[in-house]
Amino acid sequence: MPGTVSSTLVLSSLSVPQPAMPQFATAQDQRYAQALMQPALIRIIDNIRKQLDISDWTGTYRDDMSWPPETTAEQKQQYLTLQDMLETAAPEE
Repeated sequence: MPGTVSSTLVLSSLSVPQPAMPQFATAQDQRYAQALMQPALIRIIDNIRKQLDISDWTGTYRDDMSWPPETTAEQKQQYLTLQDMLETAAPEE
């Protein structure tokens, strides 16, 4: 699994880069912070999407994967393959 996902929101020709990632004492501390902040990030992105829906601006969203140094090419490919499978999976009935 990737260590972090950094995001850049692009509004028309305006690019707003993500601030630098804070440093954590341990990898476990970083995972805790990410788990706690994920719902807030989802709400923020959804609120931006809602504003874009009613405006003349156009927006795009891109995930930039940042992997821990020990991640192998095989692990990265496995993660990306599973992500693709999730995007194309049919909903269960």
